[in-house]
Amino acid sequence: MTAEVAVLNKLAVALAADSAVTIGSGAQAKIYNTVNKIFELSDRQPIGVMIYGGLNFMGLPLEVIIKEYRRALRGEPLFRTVREAAEAFRQHLGTIQFPEVDATMNIVWILGSRLVEIANRTQKRILEDASGGRLLPSKFNSALRAEIRAEIARVQALPGCLSLDRATERQIDVGFEAAIQGMIDLHLARFNPSADTTRSIRRLLRLVLHRSELSENRTGVVVAGYGEDEICPSLISHEMDGIVGDRLKFVELQDIDIDRAGVRAEALGFAQDDMIEQFLMGVSRDFQSFSDNLWITTLGEFSDSVLDAAIADASARDAVRVYLQENVTPTLIARVRDQFDAFKEQTARRSVVSMIEHMPKQELSNLAAALVDLTSLKRRVSAVRETVGGEVDVAVISKSEGFVWVKRKHYFPAELNTRFSSRHYNVSVDRGAA
Repeated sequence: MTAEVAVLNKLAVALAADSAVTIGSGAQAKIYNTVNKIFELSDRQPIGVMIYGGLNFMGLPLEVIIKEYRRALRGEPLFRTVREAAEAFRQHLGTIQFPEVDATMNIVWILGSRLVEIANRTQKRILEDASGGRLLPSKFNSALRAEIRAEIARVQALPGCLSLDRATERQIDVGFEAAIQGMIDLHLARFNPSADTTRSIRRLLRLVLHRSELSENRTGVVVAGYGEDEICPSLISHEMDGIVGDRLKFVELQDIDIDRAGVRAEALGFAQDDMIEQFLMGVSRDFQSFSDNLWITTLGEFSDSVLDAAIADASARDAVRVYLQENVTPTLIARVRDQFDAFKEQTARRSVVSMIEHMPKQELSNLAAALVDLTSLKRRVSAVRETVGGEVDVAVISKSEGFVWVKRKHYFPAELNTRFSSRHYNVSVDRGAA
């Protein structure tokens, strides 16, 4: 995981990203702190792109894809809006040719972790149901079937991915039958799935591929800046799972359009955004989750104690308890959450955003970099893997100055590579340069 930030007001948009990337998983994971995540999307327009999560697309580095796309845009019509630029880049991703083995590996990446989760839950269910400490192989298939049915019910309730259609759901695993069966054999064969259970597993995997829920290996793309018709910055972000069923599977997350009448400023975190949200909202997600659970538990215990003291008849007491649980308690909980969210918005987030609205460009870049550093510091002093780190790259995009680097790392010394500047930025070099 990584940490990326975008800060916008009517003057400019600042993008900041750390340099960490995690290769592999578990004990074999390796973290490098030298990758680039911010790029210019166009040579001729003030539009930038920032990536997070997985940094490859169907086996190709997104850095290479973005730079080749930027080169291909030369001579093409200018984008009227940032949305138009984001949609054009998504369409470009869907046209990239890739070998069949990469398509298969993408399906394996998406579904593999889901099958591992199901296997772990099934194993836990079997151990909990073990009679007298004895594992009964005859119960394995029923335990797996129960987990599969529960997961089908959960996934089926999710909305379909808008970039896919119903025909894709029916044919989603066409061409990948052998790979999917191999994953089923690898992760679930020890539970002796019957033919009926195997059919249910395949149905679940088709639903997983088709629904809007993305895998843990998803990639995020943020496009921000100015189109020809925009006087204030805009931002579009989406996350994607690569090509599924011959189409790009993606979910759009944010659509920020800064203007005078609506949203005037915004600060957004991507990937590991917990510390960024805590800074903006004044409270951590863990604390809010604990507070919610404590409030629900306390309310239930209080109502039970009142009922026990006020109503002697057990059947009448149970009837009132059910009524409270179904009609009163949910309303009270919703009211408390709404008031809590309104308080956070009013006292914490709005006060910060109101200051961002008036920040000059330098302060926008300072804030964006500080929010990434805050996440990195938290990981460094916590008992967790340092998945955020390395140098922080910062770019500011404005209508007048365009895409400007405030801070940028290089893997080579600039003074020893003058011809690099000559090739890429039309800077003249002395004839004697090597």
